[in-house]
Amino acid sequence: MEIYDNFLTCDIVIETTRRCNLSCEHCLRGEKENIDFNTKFLDIFLSKLKKIKGYEFQLSNVVFSGGEPFLVPNIIRELIEIIKKYNDNELSYYIATNGTIINEDVKNFVIDYLMECVNSYSDSELRCIEISNDIYHEPLTEEQENFWKIFKMVGFRNSRTTSVLNEGRARNIVDKEKVEVSDYEVCISDYDIDIVFYLNCNGEILLNCDLSYDRQRNMPYPFKNTVENLDINEWLDDIKEKIEEEEENEN
Repeated sequence: MEIYDNFLTCDIVIETTRRCNLSCEHCLRGEKENIDFNTKFLDIFLSKLKKIKGYEFQLSNVVFSGGEPFLVPNIIRELIEIIKKYNDNELSYYIATNGTIINEDVKNFVIDYLMECVNSYSDSELRCIEISNDIYHEPLTEEQENFWKIFKMVGFRNSRTTSVLNEGRARNIVDKEKVEVSDYEVCISDYDIDIVFYLNCNGEILLNCDLSYDRQRNMPYPFKNTVENLDINEWLDDIKEKIEEEEENEN
């Protein structure tokens, strides 16, 4: 989240589901869970962001994460429509997927999702789908690969072949370099606060999108809050105070 002279923009990562059709050994989330995101959580959260005192609010970047997002393409459709209610500027949308689900619902969604970008947005990179293509995933079938290659706005991610985030199932991997994950990703200066909000399937908001489900459950306030009980102005003040306190203790 960045503040520019009474104008505020922020990035949001949405955990669309905790279900997944794979069980990758490097998965930072840990064991899959049978729960999907309730779209009302995003509606409530965006309405509260509009109430931040003294600033005009707009979204900048939205990431649809999981689990496997293409188990719930219709939920993503609903989320995009909710976002449009609160934001009329050009947004960057990003979906991370394992690329193995290409049923009719997914095909129709992908075509609509990318064609909207072609027809309505000045920058084709504002709509991106990235497919995991690393040593922890089985290669895509010829049918799967041919489907995704039709779209120029689909990338193949292979950045985790040398290191993994030390969360979830990845904690059991012994032969790879591991990157530790902090409780929060927040930058504070005299002029702005930079935050990426993570909305999970339990209706909670966290300050880091790379946390396992177990770690999310144990995260204390103010690094976690609930959408329905959120007082946005009080929470932002508490976040800033807590981080400044931790930085002072480190020094």
